[in-house]
Amino acid sequence: MFKRLIFFVPFSVISLMAVSASYEDYSDIVPGQLIVRIVSGTKIKDLCREMNVLSAERVFPHLRFPNLGSKLERIYLLCFSPFINLEFLKSKCKNHPNVEVAEFNIIRFSQNSKLLPNDPKFEQQWNLPIISTLEAWEIETGDPKVVIAVVDTGVFYTHPDLSSQVWENMDEIPENKIDDDSNGYTDDVLGWDFTDGDNDPADLTGHGTHVFGIIGAKVNNAIGISGIARNCKVMALRAGTSLDSGGTGLQDSKSSAAIVYAVDNGAKIINMSWGSDRNSFVLQDAINYAHARGVLLVAAGGNNMNSEVIFPAGYRKVISVGSTGMDGKRFYQSNFGSGIDIAAPGAQIISTHINGKYRLLSGTSMATAHVAGIAGLVFSKRINLTHEEVRDILVSTATPIPDSPEFLGAGQINAKRALLTSSSMQARILSPETRTGSNISIDIIGHAGGFKFKEWQLFYGISEEPNQWIPISPPSSRQKFRETLATWSTAGMSEGVYTIRLESRSHDKKALHDHTVVHVDHSAPQIHNLKIGNWILGSQRLKVVTWSTDDFTTDILYTRDIGKKFNPIMESSLSREHIFWLPSKANQFYIQSQNSADLKTINDNIGKFHQTPTIQPTIVKSNFLKRPTGIPTLHLANFVTDFDRDGLLEIVGQPIGNVLTKNVQIYEENQLVYTIPLNFTPLQVGDANQNGLIEILGNDGNRIFLIECLTPDGYPEKIIWESEIIEIARVEDLNGDGTQEIVGANNYSGLILIWSKNGRGSFDQVATIQNETDGVNAVKDFAIADFDANGQIEIMVGDSDGDLLVYELFGEFNFRLKWHSKMNIKDAYQLAVGDLTGDGIPEFVVGGEVDEPDLPSIASRWKFQVFTAASSNYRPIWSQEVLPYQRNGNSLTISNVDGDIDNELVIIANPGLYIFDQNGDSMWYHSIVQTPQVVTGDIDHNGLNEVYVNSQNGLVAFEFTTTASKSNKPSLKPVPIGTPPKMIAAEFLGFDQVAVIFDTRMDDSTSDIQNYSLRTQEKPKGIKPRTIIQDQMDRRAILTFPAGTFMPEVTYEIHVSKIKDLDHDRIDPKHASQVFTVPPTPDPVIDLRQVIVYPNPVRSSEFHKGIIVFDFVPSGATIEIYSVNGELVEILRVEPNDSGRKEWYLLSGGRSEIAGGVYVYSIQLMNSRKVGKIAIIK
Repeated sequence: MFKRLIFFVPFSVISLMAVSASYEDYSDIVPGQLIVRIVSGTKIKDLCREMNVLSAERVFPHLRFPNLGSKLERIYLLCFSPFINLEFLKSKCKNHPNVEVAEFNIIRFSQNSKLLPNDPKFEQQWNLPIISTLEAWEIETGDPKVVIAVVDTGVFYTHPDLSSQVWENMDEIPENKIDDDSNGYTDDVLGWDFTDGDNDPADLTGHGTHVFGIIGAKVNNAIGISGIARNCKVMALRAGTSLDSGGTGLQDSKSSAAIVYAVDNGAKIINMSWGSDRNSFVLQDAINYAHARGVLLVAAGGNNMNSEVIFPAGYRKVISVGSTGMDGKRFYQSNFGSGIDIAAPGAQIISTHINGKYRLLSGTSMATAHVAGIAGLVFSKRINLTHEEVRDILVSTATPIPDSPEFLGAGQINAKRALLTSSSMQARILSPETRTGSNISIDIIGHAGGFKFKEWQLFYGISEEPNQWIPISPPSSRQKFRETLATWSTAGMSEGVYTIRLESRSHDKKALHDHTVVHVDHSAPQIHNLKIGNWILGSQRLKVVTWSTDDFTTDILYTRDIGKKFNPIMESSLSREHIFWLPSKANQFYIQSQNSADLKTINDNIGKFHQTPTIQPTIVKSNFLKRPTGIPTLHLANFVTDFDRDGLLEIVGQPIGNVLTKNVQIYEENQLVYTIPLNFTPLQVGDANQNGLIEILGNDGNRIFLIECLTPDGYPEKIIWESEIIEIARVEDLNGDGTQEIVGANNYSGLILIWSKNGRGSFDQVATIQNETDGVNAVKDFAIADFDANGQIEIMVGDSDGDLLVYELFGEFNFRLKWHSKMNIKDAYQLAVGDLTGDGIPEFVVGGEVDEPDLPSIASRWKFQVFTAASSNYRPIWSQEVLPYQRNGNSLTISNVDGDIDNELVIIANPGLYIFDQNGDSMWYHSIVQTPQVVTGDIDHNGLNEVYVNSQNGLVAFEFTTTASKSNKPSLKPVPIGTPPKMIAAEFLGFDQVAVIFDTRMDDSTSDIQNYSLRTQEKPKGIKPRTIIQDQMDRRAILTFPAGTFMPEVTYEIHVSKIKDLDHDRIDPKHASQVFTVPPTPDPVIDLRQVIVYPNPVRSSEFHKGIIVFDFVPSGATIEIYSVNGELVEILRVEPNDSGRKEWYLLSGGRSEIAGGVYVYSIQLMNSRKVGKIAIIK
């Protein structure tokens, strides 16, 4: 039984007593305390015994003139249990015969006005007051030593509101091309760009800059906005860029390397305002790397308006953030449910933008930045807190969001409460990971306990949004730390998605929850939509196998050459979509698919295995030579012509890029000869009205028009026809009368419109064609010819959703739909016409983005297909898929470019130029820059058509070099073979990870897990890593192996093969192995002299409740805490799962707050004992 004690403390304690965040409804009253004035002559000990007072203190213990203050010396502060009904106790005291007055111990707040920042856009930042940021700034404004890393699209670091806030690597000397701090990155003064592999993390899109501003924009600089962690530094790491399909994106390889960089260079917090529903092992291993090194990870929970989990937010070691609106409730775009831990403002948030501007954005990206910023404030105030403690504080002090079945974790973050709390209750599920599964049972591992903890309990619910919680285990009052909470039997459960909930409850009837979503699965996965593809990426031919599964699975592709052993290629992510690159010589394969319940399916083509052809891995280059023209980059018209009739062909184009004029230019013999004083895109060159005066068909964004020469040897000056109702057009002679018609598309109505020459020298509309297919019917080009050689012209179009339509002319401008087909592509806009089979009859070529509903996340790519006439039908005779897909800067043409009797197909799939021969074989490739229209023509009059495209240095011509012209070819000189790269070190990092270091920069082969083998005497064949993170300017690879691979004090050899450096030199076989030894497991602490007790003294105040840490305490030890009078206050037992660390929350019996003063601790283990004193100042 605890005795009642009397302590004397200074008067100043009254207004500084700790306020528990649990009593936010009574924030102006100190819980468990009354101030009384007793009747003269009353013995305070008798009153305390009668009223069950825990302690009593004289409020004025040191009166200089006691005779003048007789009332003051009878005033006492009485301390009771903080859980007692204080209203009832106050009434009881007031009615006690020995008490004159009884009052609450009231906190009276300072009345100075809050100083608002002078940043002019602060008044638009509704998001800061709603989470108590202003009040938080009165407590903490951030510490420059606390670094928050933003892994995103970079930052516009010259923005006047951000430039002083950017983290700088002070150990690096700028621009000396030396890695001064030996961190693997040269001149990384302001961070690193993992997208381009350089030291300039500048933001080109604005997403990262917006996130950065929310976290750390400069405050009180009379510019723009105010950042939350206003005095912290923010590390800019560019790992993402804009996507051609819209928005921004980050590749796992880049973002993982950026996470590792942030950890290695001192970040305390990593903000990840991005995600996808695909689970990636390499990203998860980077997360594990960061978490194991004490870094707090915060990620966006998604904007899909559903309860689906995205990653990295879905990983258990990451705080997943939802978004709220101005009303403090869920913003309609935000994901919700069990995958969200906490929420923050995310609707119409104003923040910084590129080029010194500001803009409004919404989403969980913005909400995540709020959480990262507040975490920075918490770390700044108490730098010794662990990342898990900060997470617990943020979650436990959040403001609950009532009346919402679409719950957002613990609620909306509250900056002030987070800073007022130094310890919290804990409810944390560490395993199973989100989206893992089970057939028989699931081990649930986590911890439950903490400040004012009473009990914990596990529940489950059906789906990701349960409306009922069913107990898994009974309540338990035993605190747990990183240990098994329960084993949940799922053998009798129905298949489906379930949510596991851990609930911790406190003595003051508060509850804290944590959730994870799992799958119960009793059936093996099913494999669907298996496809074998031949793709091209640059100069590489890729043999690709794709398929989908009904479950989230991790799959293995086994490949071999016929007659040889199968080799596994293992997947590094858990997904429903699967893509594998096959070795070029592999011609047989089979698939193993395994779901999260460890159930497997084998697809081996009924024992016959799947067959694939052998391919050449690279495109063999033919003899095309590059010739600069001196002409700037242009948006070319599709034909060359001779405007001035001097026998020399001219090139027509509109300048591209950052130029002074966009007026169309005409070049002859590489010299500018005329500029048309109009800004438009030239589409086609010809003589539509057959009057001997050449026209250019153009588009200025508002209209399509024909601009014609005034004289037969002049240049276009006069607009002779225009239309504002079409968006694209071509001119072609449709009816064989010698004059050309204009064919255009109105994509608002889905109509094709046709104009024909009238007697006035202009054009009248003569026909319309309606695209009657379902879906989106936008048209961007036409292929016009007599494709079936029946004497009638056909108009072929492709629309937005892949419909291909051929309309045939009959009669006088009447058209009928002759053929309709649908390709598995979107935006079938790339068209070309020409004879590719050598029969004198033209084919048409169609190109668009591959559309695979079952594989929506597979890399976007082009599909080009050649069609030829077959009776009254059209059939595909060739197809090719090309990576990457970019929406702009692409075109097709058919032309004879090698001087033989057959045409070639010329494709620009930005950023590549490809030439295919009449058999569909790729004969040449070259990288280029954006060329919206490729043009061919024999401008130099040597009998060969050149191919004109844009390069970094302007327009260039590629021309085929024939055998007869070999003497003109530049002489070839032998190129010396470079120095082979070496592996110079291997280091065990712990947590199943090994770092491999090379002496030079390596290429992408370093990321192939098949090129590594971890060997021991017991396993000489070796173990493959699970994932690889390539970082430090491609000189280091972090390999993560399956859990349990490494044993203490065992020596391992890591061997690499087939990997190359950036010069394509293979690894030196003499330096392709390294040996390392796993260090021994540290001995448990057995010497009590190593125990550390801190902080001492501990100052508990309004802003810090206080906590005492006993560190390096051996398991099995008992910690007893006594008052100076010898009364036992608390007993703490150190369990094995405490990892040598025990915390005391300044409570007596785990419930009642103790008074300030001096206490004695005694630590006992077997025959050893350590005694010391603790000072608690309140």
